[in-house]
Amino acid sequence: MGNEFVFDYQIVERIAVLSERGNVSKELNLISFNGRKPKYDLRSWQRDGEEVKMLKGVTLSENEMERLKKVLTRMNREDIKQLFKERGPHAYSI
Repeated sequence: MGNEFVFDYQIVERIAVLSERGNVSKELNLISFNGRKPKYDLRSWQRDGEEVKMLKGVTLSENEMERLKKVLTRMNREDIKQLFKERGPHAYSI
């Protein structure tokens, strides 16, 4: 009764579609959740005609995005291959 949770989001800017498979895409967007300041959002989306469903993802503040950018800039393809080979997909930390 009166304690309903309302979840609202608005895609402020579509930055990139990183991959698509069938009706699911992985995208980097700038999204405002519940009218708050927009954040970077890396997420999968499922589209069936007019219906759009938000799937699993990660939301990053501007500071977190800057740190991620620095980490990715430092890495190269061979670093990534070596880390996955040695320690698996969760090997790289800041």
